[in-house]
Amino acid sequence: MNLRYDIVVIGAGIAGASIAAELAPSARVLLLEMELQPGYHSTGRSAAYSSASYGSAAVRGITAASEQFYRKPPDGFTDQCLLHPRDAVFIARRDQLEKMRELKHEVPQLQALNHEDVLHRVPILDTNYLSGGLLETGGGDLEVDAILQGFLRRFGDAGGTLCCGQQVASIAQRSGEWVLSLQDTKLPSEGKREEVRCGIIVNAAGSWAGELGKLAGLGDLGLQPRRRTALLVKLPEAIDASGWPLTIDVEEQFYFKPDAGLLLVSPGDETPSIACDARPQELDLALAMDRLEQATSLAFSRIEHKWAGLRTFAPDGEFVVGFDPRVDGFFWMAGQGGYGVQSAPSLAKLAGSLITETILSRDFACLDSFRDLVSPARLLA
Repeated sequence: MNLRYDIVVIGAGIAGASIAAELAPSARVLLLEMELQPGYHSTGRSAAYSSASYGSAAVRGITAASEQFYRKPPDGFTDQCLLHPRDAVFIARRDQLEKMRELKHEVPQLQALNHEDVLHRVPILDTNYLSGGLLETGGGDLEVDAILQGFLRRFGDAGGTLCCGQQVASIAQRSGEWVLSLQDTKLPSEGKREEVRCGIIVNAAGSWAGELGKLAGLGDLGLQPRRRTALLVKLPEAIDASGWPLTIDVEEQFYFKPDAGLLLVSPGDETPSIACDARPQELDLALAMDRLEQATSLAFSRIEHKWAGLRTFAPDGEFVVGFDPRVDGFFWMAGQGGYGVQSAPSLAKLAGSLITETILSRDFACLDSFRDLVSPARLLA
């Protein structure tokens, strides 16, 4: 491993891979991953859906700016379709109708659906449970692995270096540069550590971003990992769900969507957690099944597959993208809060512009309006 780089990006999930690919053509970049493969944690456990009606105004705007990239990726990025159209329907019980009106006011492009309209699109919903819905068009299922591999391929083709199985043990500033001590996770007992030096660190460590900030003496900015649970169940053979929309409770108490012939279900949990290899908890699985069965006319006897992942949030729920104003050369790219895949192209462009001090291209010029909103400086006030 070369011991001196212009930039070290820590974390090879979708955030780290995308910003590394953005930076590699103009700098010597090392991409570090503590696991043995990129995208093992949050990226590999994503619900794999893109919605420009989901999240805060900034999340929606940044997601919308990524849409064209996924619909028509750059030459050589992939030979796969990255975004498969699928509508989304927000549903409401009678006691949730006020919340639905609030969402419609906040996102005017959503189309109001009556009881019959929703049932036509999602026929398993219980007619007595449902009172109305809102339709989003333009979203779709994302090919997460193809996206991640596309960014990693661009990174490698531009001369970047990917190094997996390397955990950052310490971070310090010496003589105007950053010094990282690395522990080989494949051989932890040997105790041998390697030092890498760089001018800029990009903290794209996902659920470990706060811990990495602490290692650098900067604290965690209040970043909080939260567990999200998902499971797959089998529908009756007579039911073809392939064309159904993503169906979301208007208060996000649950959601479900077709997934490779099965039904992916989540209770929408956001349980605070330490940074770890998340595992599903029995209570969350039971909540998911109970909420699904309350909302539909079906009963499910078994879970085909189950998993959990961590989504990391800033205290205000917005992305954290920018240089830390307290030191030179420490860049935060964190707090994606479950929107990391759908926002990756735009966040990488914004971050690249900030790091290289260049002007955003016309296709991404709208991102300038979000610079202050996502800056880590706001969390230090």
